[in-house]
Amino acid sequence: MVMSATVMVIVFMIVFSELYQDNLTEKKQIIMEDFGYSLQNEFVMASESKPGYSRTFNLPYNLEGFDYEIYILSSVLIINYTDGVFPFKIPDTNGTIIKGDNEIQNINHTICLNC
Repeated sequence: MVMSATVMVIVFMIVFSELYQDNLTEKKQIIMEDFGYSLQNEFVMASESKPGYSRTFNLPYNLEGFDYEIYILSSVLIINYTDGVFPFKIPDTNGTIIKGDNEIQNINHTICLNC
């Protein structure tokens, strides 16, 4: 009887652990995807604005405790994290993106990031 109760507790713990990991993975994915879309909007807004547009935005060093890497490669904003990679199409942009403060500008219809 004690043995069957122990087995049931172990099975319950395994099932709970699997569900927790699935939820954690899904949560990371949602956070990274939402973050990427909001950044994509920053670039689109700058490209559609008049020359002279300038805005500073901040990228956190982690997102709700989850680490990530971010970079721009050939008009694609890439967010890389432990469970995957999210690419986001952005307008042609000069400069690099960093964690912390970033300044995006529209200089004569050219998007410049931290230039």
